[in-house]
Amino acid sequence: MAATQGIRPEELTGWVFPNTLGGLREASNLRRDWRAFRKRHGIGDWFTPRTFRRTVATLVTDALPAREASDLLGHSRVSQTTDTYVGRSLPSRRPAVVLGVLDVAKNGSKTAPRSESKNPRP
Repeated sequence: MAATQGIRPEELTGWVFPNTLGGLREASNLRRDWRAFRKRHGIGDWFTPRTFRRTVATLVTDALPAREASDLLGHSRVSQTTDTYVGRSLPSRRPAVVLGVLDVAKNGSKTAPRSESKNPRP
């Protein structure tokens, strides 16, 4: 977004929502401005600053490695980023493919192949 406005990455410093002097905004002022923003754009109460941060964290982590996203969000641990803010997508089927569970072509069924045993069942 910043790039489309001609803003270079090194210019992106400071608070995301600063006060008029560039410092940290008072919580009551942020709540008031957030309500006005939601009303102006027809967005419901469900859209909170936390929802916004979580959405941004998910988008950033989808585009960057988790470590870089964690640094950008100011977290000391990558797990804080991934466990707290990043939304989960649909579970991947790749592990099952890697394990051969879905390998229908080889064994003709959708179940996992049994391991060979010395005492087969009758």
